[in-house]
Amino acid sequence: MKISLRNRLVWILLALTLFAWLTSAGITYYFANRALLQQVDRQLEQYAILVAYVTGVFARQLNDDGKPLYESWSDHDYDQAHLDPIIIEGPDSGGAMAAVNIWENGHLIATTDSAAVFAMPEGVGFESLDRDDGLSHWRVFSYYSEQDALWIRVGIELGAARQSMQQTLGSSLLPLFIVLPVTIVLLYLGVSRGLQPLRELALQISQRKPGLLDPVDTRSIPAEVSGVV
Repeated sequence: MKISLRNRLVWILLALTLFAWLTSAGITYYFANRALLQQVDRQLEQYAILVAYVTGVFARQLNDDGKPLYESWSDHDYDQAHLDPIIIEGPDSGGAMAAVNIWENGHLIATTDSAAVFAMPEGVGFESLDRDDGLSHWRVFSYYSEQDALWIRVGIELGAARQSMQQTLGSSLLPLFIVLPVTIVLLYLGVSRGLQPLRELALQISQRKPGLLDPVDTRSIPAEVSGVV
């Protein structure tokens, strides 16, 4: 069975090209996912600090004596928040909406509209949570406001954030899908042109008569077959 060196080289180079392309795509996705998580963490931390600042301003508006927020609320209807949490209408940003839970003295006193309700935080920091039997994955940041004696938990569902990231990543990888067929054509043409001297040598030898002892033209033969010639 005759083996085409050109086809063999084309398939080898094509396999290496596809491997390099898939590896690059995988590495790009890995680092993009890490960058997404870092960005989500920064947003959560900033969001929690902003909520703490707003609640502090709100407390000072209710009470000029500098009492903690829950003491200010005790003289108002807001005291019912310990029994029935206040629902805060969140902005319609069209993206991944952050869920906000505000805790005071072990009671959930406020949440954003249609937000997930998390457990009472045990400490300050980030954590990853699975909800709905593992169907949703959340990144949550817990923050304690000493001024107002409040625990603030802010979370983002990573599925929606990753979907947005994948759409952006797909748009950035689209040129690679366009370049790949062009690369295959260039590989085939490059290998064909590179093997041209070998084809000319084979044609020269195949057309010689058995008794002809004239030397073979060796000016353009590849170095790899010089010994065979």
